[in-house]
Amino acid sequence: MTPERKSHRLNARVPATLVARMDFVIRNIDNISESRSAALLAALEVWLSIEEDRLRTLGILPKKAR
Repeated sequence: MTPERKSHRLNARVPATLVARMDFVIRNIDNISESRSAALLAALEVWLSIEEDRLRTLGILPKKAR
């Protein structure tokens, strides 16, 4: 289990179709302990890594380390 870390709550409105797709995938993956929040966090981590790499290639560096 990962160590507990501080987190902030993010409220976001998303289309109902996106929630339905996410629920379908979560129900049908091997890791059934996955929650909707954990799945969304994993997806955001992947997307952020891709976008950060793209920005680095453009020479745009973050001011603060993760």
